[in-house]
Amino acid sequence: MDNTLELISLLPVRLAFEGWASTQILPQSYITDDEDFLLVWEQSYSFEANSWLNQHNDTSHSCTCCLTSGYYSGWIGRVLGVPVVAAEISCRARGDSVCRFIMSAPSSLEIYLKAYSQKNPQKITEVRNYRSTAQSC
Repeated sequence: MDNTLELISLLPVRLAFEGWASTQILPQSYITDDEDFLLVWEQSYSFEANSWLNQHNDTSHSCTCCLTSGYYSGWIGRVLGVPVVAAEISCRARGDSVCRFIMSAPSSLEIYLKAYSQKNPQKITEVRNYRSTAQSC
């Protein structure tokens, strides 16, 4: 993990530069190269959510940022050398204030989602109808 943090921190910069998203990695993230890995981030701007909102006259019933989830999972998994999946748990296209994601090892995702809901009861309604990169978008 000599330059892992640097490579992970480049992703939000790249996405901002490309106009894809404005990303903030949240402090509850735990960067490690094993099953304990946890990355929580949110996007105040997402081209996917904005595209949905611009093309439809109503909000989505589910999260829409599956490209972002997949791109992050691919980048981070490659950097870490271990498989990871991401779930979008809130989405601006769905009417939430931000797009928020949780990423972990596939075997840990449901555990982290449950723990997040318990620690963030005010956001518990956001952990519904999420999509993970392990599922089809």
